[in-house]
Amino acid sequence: MIRRIGIGVVALWMLWTAALLPLAVSANYELPEDKKKTLTADAALVMYLGTDMSRDMIMFEQNADKRMTPGGMVRVMVGMYALKVIEEYNIDTAVATGTYTEEVFDLIAGQDIATVGMQYGDVWHVDDLLTIGVIRTAADAVGTLSVTLAGSHERFVEGMNALAAEIGCADTHFTNVFGLDHAEQYTTARDMYKILRYATLHYPQMIDILSLKEHTTAPVLGEAETWITANEMLRESSEYFYSPLVYGRTGNSETGGHASASVARDSGFEFMTVVMGCKDDDETTEGLAFRDTKTLFRWVYNSFSYRTMVRKGQPITRVGVDLAWSVDSTALVAGDDLEGMLRSDVDLGTLRYEVVLSEEIQNRGGRVEAPLEKGQVCGEARVYDGEDPVGTVSLVVGESVERSQVLAVLSAVWGVITNPFVLTVLGVMAALFIGYVVMTVSHNKKRRRQKRRPVKRYK
Repeated sequence: MIRRIGIGVVALWMLWTAALLPLAVSANYELPEDKKKTLTADAALVMYLGTDMSRDMIMFEQNADKRMTPGGMVRVMVGMYALKVIEEYNIDTAVATGTYTEEVFDLIAGQDIATVGMQYGDVWHVDDLLTIGVIRTAADAVGTLSVTLAGSHERFVEGMNALAAEIGCADTHFTNVFGLDHAEQYTTARDMYKILRYATLHYPQMIDILSLKEHTTAPVLGEAETWITANEMLRESSEYFYSPLVYGRTGNSETGGHASASVARDSGFEFMTVVMGCKDDDETTEGLAFRDTKTLFRWVYNSFSYRTMVRKGQPITRVGVDLAWSVDSTALVAGDDLEGMLRSDVDLGTLRYEVVLSEEIQNRGGRVEAPLEKGQVCGEARVYDGEDPVGTVSLVVGESVERSQVLAVLSAVWGVITNPFVLTVLGVMAALFIGYVVMTVSHNKKRRRQKRRPVKRYK
């Protein structure tokens, strides 16, 4: 039996060459009610960290794009931009030095911001300025670092803003390296994730610095001293200590409350949490940011596990096939494994698939034309846990299908016949022919009537 012949001229099958990423989606689960009640953060974000940013996965977000003051979390960008300058100019940080000057003092004078007690003329190595400037609220050290590396605080901040734009932070702008509140100093939980993630992927030294519990300075001129990190979640002696925490940076804003951006590792998997605007009803309390961070980490580690949700070659759907004698339809299967974080109690059989075929196939009414090659991409399947998207996998042809040349010829002929231009010409010709026939019949009838009419004779 001849299969359905598609309308239109015969065309070769066009292949998709772009590979579809299996992750980089937002699951964005809801927190359980008991966790919601204890969360004080105005803005929050929980990310599963994959092998790179394209494979990271949003597990939870709340006001993640709300602009807020970063406070001390600005030091993540300070550290990253400093390392960028150091790398570009090949600076030996163990040899190069910076001097605490009146210029730096004037930047922080009267600002009521913590320092590490540097005195005029103190000379520190750049690596000490960088390390202390990142792990402590050390305005004198971080100010000296900015002037040393960029020539001025203003130029250093300009570089920070340029780098923020470069990595896609659309809602971030800085005016100072200290974390001071300013109308034009803002970021978001989502941008803070981008900054910390980019920094640690491209400048691994940032992990070394942000994971330090303490650091001892060795000034060229000045007093040597050991300083502990401002992040109490890293310190065993603190009530806020969290053993899976690998690194992070805290922040405090007079107007926005406390904040923290942190990465934890447990069972071989890493998550990042960002909490901002942590306040209670009466006052800003530093411990709230740590408690919120711990709450989110415990929730995500207790509720999710890394699972293979779809296996390569797994049938997802079927599509009709044209121009093949023995095949009426073919299976579209997963082009790759889909792996990622999924609720531990989810039965994989309950996952829902939303099939999105290529535009070309959609235009054919959801059918494909032979020949088909095994592995040929035909679209994608979006995978859902209920209403929560958990990933996307490419849809490919499961088995090759040969084309019938007879059906191909018939399809081509049918395409020519049903071409609008051809139909128009045939219509005109048919109309002319019918008109000719009508006129001929009418003319012949008239002649016959004339022949039958009696001839009058005149006397």
